Parts: sequence; structure tokens; C-alpha cells
Amino acid sequence: MITAEKILHKYGLKGTGCRKFIVSRLLESEMALSENEIKEEVPDLFDRVTFYRTLITLEESEIIHKIVLNDNLVKYALNKRH
Repeated sequence: MITAEKILHKYGLKGTGCRKFIVSRLLESEMALSENEIKEEVPDLFDRVTFYRTLITLEESEIIHKIVLNDNLVKYALNKRH
């Protein structure tokens, strides 16, 4: 079974709470999620800076990718290589 911890380990990243949370949310979802959709269940769990830096780190590590829709809404999805 693929878990957030295994994915982060595979890419050499520490399993911080925020990283595990984001990757887990995307693993659970069958579609790309916006920032608000990722954190809707626990909006105040992480401060904004930590959350956005984590998204950038995961994107730079190619664990996730960004999708910009026609209305400029940004969504994130896991890369399919996992």
C-alpha cells in the first residue's frame, strides 16, 4: 500500500506533519485539489507560510504538480509515478 511516508522517503524528504498531511489528502482524492480543498477539514492546522512552503517543496521534488485552470484556479495532484 502506498502511504505518504513511503512517498516522502522515496524522494528523500523528511516526513513533517504538513508534508504528510498534504500528500495524504492527495492520495485520498481521486481528483486534483485546490489549496482550500486540501486544508478544508483542518484549516488552522498549519500556518499559511508553512503550508505554502510545503506545497513548493513537494512541487520542486516532483511529488505533486500544479494545474492552472482557465479561471486561474490552481489545483494540485500527485504525480502518477508513485
